[in-house]
Amino acid sequence: MVMQIFPIRHGDPDYSIDDLTEFGHQEAAALGKRMASSGLDELYASPLGYELSPKGING
Repeated sequence: MVMQIFPIRHGDPDYSIDDLTEFGHQEAAALGKRMASSGLDELYASPLGYELSPKGING
């Protein structure tokens, strides 16, 4: 079994409100769809709020 690591940065941030911009939310949703169809066995994420809160991250 080969381990693959995909470092992924959060979407476009708006640091003034500690969240993503609308474009950042679109990026996160697109990434969520791609990851859902990738066949991953496990996924690890940072506990930082702006990295866990994007609307649509689960596709």
